[in-house]
Amino acid sequence: MLTKDDAIGLGVSGPVLRASGVDYDVRANNAYYFYKELNFRGMVLNGGDCFSRYRLRVMEMRESIRLVREAFRKMPGGDPSGQMVKLRMPPVKNNVVAVSREVPRGEELMYMVAGDQKPYRLAIRSPVFINLHALGHIAKGHRLADLYPILGSLDVVMADVDR
Repeated sequence: MLTKDDAIGLGVSGPVLRASGVDYDVRANNAYYFYKELNFRGMVLNGGDCFSRYRLRVMEMRESIRLVREAFRKMPGGDPSGQMVKLRMPPVKNNVVAVSREVPRGEELMYMVAGDQKPYRLAIRSPVFINLHALGHIAKGHRLADLYPILGSLDVVMADVDR
């Protein structure tokens, strides 16, 4: 079980955080791209256990389908070929860019220091690495067989851990 205070203290994000009762979603709290124009509803559950994390992900999948349908309704008609693409640059201070966005497993942070022709430094903080860090806390007192559903509920992708 991952309580609200433990989830905040461990720094988990995304569905793992929201299934512990914390109402924080980057798409709602720091809206970016088209999220400002959509009727976005954040999902929160208070269980803090594997089943709550599973249920929350199912709820978020349904919300995503609803958002896609709403975006289609708001999409302008006409022929999209030949239209200009508008790029939105994040704020740059002293050649440094820091961007936060919500990805399926939580909040991803990107940090870049600009160079001449290419980035001088690029760092990506995957939410999987931080959420995996909570495994030791969540697994205390459980049996070995419980480790598999706990890992599954954290939605660990090992390729994301080593960024």
